[in-house]
Amino acid sequence: MVTKLSKKELCAYLVIVCVTIIAVGKYYFEDATRIADAYDMYKLFENKHAQSKKKIVKENLVLRYDVSRGEWVVYNKNGSESVLFLAKKSTDGFIDIIPTQKLTEDHVVAHVYNVGTYYGNSAYAITTNIPFDVSQSSYDLFAQEDVIPIIGYHFVIPDKQPITYPSLEIHKTDFRRQIQYMTEQVGCQWFTFSEIVDNFINKGRKVPRNACVISFDDGKRNNYTEAFPILEEFGAKATFFVITDRVGSSDAYMTWRQINDLYKHGHEIGSHSVASGSLVKDLTKGGEDLLNHELKDSLLRLQKKGFETKTFAYPHGECNDRIVQGVKEAGYSAARAIRVPQIWRDKRTTTIGYDDTFKWHMHYIKTEEMTLEQIGDAIMYDGWWQCENGYSDNAEKSGKNTLTFNAKTKPTDRSFGVTVLSANEKMHQDFFLEQSGTYTIDISVGISQSVYKKMENINDFINVFVNDNMYTLINDPHDCVDVKNWKFCTYEITADMKHGRQKITMQATSCKILLDRFRAYRTLSQKEEYPLTILYKTDIK
Repeated sequence: MVTKLSKKELCAYLVIVCVTIIAVGKYYFEDATRIADAYDMYKLFENKHAQSKKKIVKENLVLRYDVSRGEWVVYNKNGSESVLFLAKKSTDGFIDIIPTQKLTEDHVVAHVYNVGTYYGNSAYAITTNIPFDVSQSSYDLFAQEDVIPIIGYHFVIPDKQPITYPSLEIHKTDFRRQIQYMTEQVGCQWFTFSEIVDNFINKGRKVPRNACVISFDDGKRNNYTEAFPILEEFGAKATFFVITDRVGSSDAYMTWRQINDLYKHGHEIGSHSVASGSLVKDLTKGGEDLLNHELKDSLLRLQKKGFETKTFAYPHGECNDRIVQGVKEAGYSAARAIRVPQIWRDKRTTTIGYDDTFKWHMHYIKTEEMTLEQIGDAIMYDGWWQCENGYSDNAEKSGKNTLTFNAKTKPTDRSFGVTVLSANEKMHQDFFLEQSGTYTIDISVGISQSVYKKMENINDFINVFVNDNMYTLINDPHDCVDVKNWKFCTYEITADMKHGRQKITMQATSCKILLDRFRAYRTLSQKEEYPLTILYKTDIK
C-alpha cells in the first residue's frame, strides 16, 4: 500500500532532500577541488629536463576495512584488489599506503575523501593520520602547523678524510645516517626549495604534511660525488646553491656537467651569487652595479645553462633591506638566510606571515654536529602553532611588530617562549587549513597565580576572534602547569572554518596574560571505507 503525502509533507520532504544534496555536494565539490589542486601542483613539479617524458596517472581507488582479514585493503573501483598499493599499520597505529613497486622517481600523491592529501615517494609508505583501529568510533585529526624544516649542508666528505671545520663538514656515513633517519623515522617528504615556494607559499596553499627541504651551499664537488648517491638512495631531492664563478674552477667544485646531472635527476639549482663575497661589503664598496652583478649575472648565467633557477641563498647569510630588494628585482621568488634571527625561536622556518617579507629571510637548521635525537626534536611536526610568530595591530599598518616576547618562560618542552599581552593588547596570527569543517582550537594561556586563584571565568580575561568572529572559550581548563608565578592551562573554542587562510586574534582584557601556542583539529567518525585517489608519474612509452 502506497501512502499519499500531503502537499505540506511533500514540500518538507523535498526540502530535506535538497538540503542533503547540497551538503553532500559541497563536500564532494571541495574534495574534487583538492584533487584538482594536487593534479595542478603535480604538473608544476614536472622536471622539464628529465631524460624521459612522463604522464600523470590518476588511480581512483577505495580504502576498505576487510572484517574477515582484520586489515585495511586497497581496492580498484571494479572491486578487485589493487596490485599496486597495499594498506598496512604504521608503527604509530595509523594506516600506511604502500606502493608494491617503484612507480616513479617523483612524488606520489594520495587524497582521502574528506580527510586530507598526503605526499610520499614510491620507495616508502605514504603515512595517513587515519587510525588503523576501526573499533574506535571517532578520532581527532590535527592540522599541521605552518612551518618547513630546511636542513642546510655544505660539505659531505669521505669517511677517511679528517674533519677540519665541524660546523661545515660531515662524513659520508654520518650524512647517510641522517638522511635515512629523517626519511624513515621522522617521515620527511622531500621537496626542493622552489617547489615549496612556488607551488604552496606563493599560491596560498597549505604546505604538505611532513614536508622537508635539503639545501647545499657553495657547489663543492663532494656534493656530487658523496651526497648525490645517498640522496638518490632515499628518494630525497635537494636544492644546490652554486657560486657561478667557481663552477669547474678547481677539483674542489662541481663542473657544469655534474650540476646538469643533478638537475636532470630532479634536484634544484639555485644561486649563491657570482663570487660569494659579502654583499653588504659589495654594496658599500662597489655600489648598485656590483650588487646587481652578483645577483643578476649569477641568475642569468644559470638560466643560460638551461636551469630554471628561482631561489637565492645569501652569502654568509648577510643581507639588509637594499640587498633583499635587489634579490626581488633580479627576479628570484624567495631567498634563504642561514639561521633564525632569535636563536630561542623555532628552528623551522615559517611558511606564512602577515606580509611576504618572511619568504626573503627563510633559514636553515645546521645538523652536522647534532645527534639523531636532536635532529628529530628540531624538525618534527607536532601540530602546534607557536604564538611568538604572531603580530600586533601596528605590524599590519606599519610593518613594525610591537609585541613583547619572553624567551625564558617555556610551559612545555616544545615551547620556544611566550607572547606577553598587556591589558587591551591584541595578537593576530595567520594560519592555513587544508580542509573545511568544524574545528576545535586549543589555546594555551598563562594567567598569574594570584589572579588564577580568584578567577571564575577565563573569558573575563581574554577575547578570542577567528576570522573576526568572536568566540567564547569553554571554561574548563585542562593540561595545567605551573611555570614560576604563572598558571598555564589549555582552553577550547569550536569554530566552523573553510579551507585556506585563517586569522586568529587573542586580546587581553583586564590584566596581563601570556600566550604559549594553539592547535586546531577536527573530530571525524571512523569509517570502514574511504574513497581514495592516487596520482603518480610514469614514463610515456
